[in-house]
Amino acid sequence: MAGACAGQTTGTINPGVIWINRYGQFGVEAQIPVNRATGTHTGILVQAHIYFDDIFPSSIGKPLF
Repeated sequence: MAGACAGQTTGTINPGVIWINRYGQFGVEAQIPVNRATGTHTGILVQAHIYFDDIFPSSIGKPLF
């Protein structure tokens, strides 16, 4: 291993929530560093997954073959 954090423990704690329905899922989580080697600031991650095959079942959701 090489680099600035070689031999050190790094990581984050990520509490968050996810809302799921038939057409997708949406989530928000905090990224809290566990020590100074990981960083000193808390971050936020927002994600959105949209299920196009369920939203448009007769066009995009159809099999190709």
